[in-house]
Amino acid sequence: MKCLTAVALICCANASTVFAQAYRSDLIIDMKSALASKKPIYDCACFNKLTRLIKRNWMPPKSHLNSIVVVSFKINEAGETTDVRLERSSGMTLSDTAAIKAIQNTKLDYVPLEHAKISFNFGYVLNSGIIGPSVVQIPDEAAPPVVYVRTMYESIPGVFRGGCLEMTVLNNQGIVELLKGHMAQAADLFEQSSHGAPDYEPAAHNLAIVRQQGSK
Repeated sequence: MKCLTAVALICCANASTVFAQAYRSDLIIDMKSALASKKPIYDCACFNKLTRLIKRNWMPPKSHLNSIVVVSFKINEAGETTDVRLERSSGMTLSDTAAIKAIQNTKLDYVPLEHAKISFNFGYVLNSGIIGPSVVQIPDEAAPPVVYVRTMYESIPGVFRGGCLEMTVLNNQGIVELLKGHMAQAADLFEQSSHGAPDYEPAAHNLAIVRQQGSK
């Protein structure tokens, strides 16, 4: 999500409040909780890339940088954003439009979001820069069939990554196949991910789930 460069203390306080609210509703949880959930784990490590791509297409009027806009959306398998919705208006049409266009004009990697959506805050938090996206549950819908984590493998200080590490990509592709009911393909992808990175917990956890379901 995002907030803004606050020029006045009141703006900074407002930004911090939105930032705190966003993370309270975030479905991205810690690894220990994810493993205990017994659900398949999707790794949102690549959200750093998602943020960079959206930021590249975000062109608000400079005078509107100290305003908050929150937009929610989904991503289909073609990488197109769908269900784009303005969740919080800045009160300025140009600023709101710039945020919506940034989402609509960005090609992104598919994220399985059944019963959930990505929420993205446009703006800046003082001394923190741009804040990344979060995954939030759609009101009045069941909990998603997977849990979301965000490993740190993709955000090593001083290292720029244009994409995700192979183990993350393989794990997430496995989740997509698992949700389609393609157990053999899912197991193969989780095995490849685990083989390449034995300490990578999401893939090992997901492989165990597939094997357990296959033994029933």
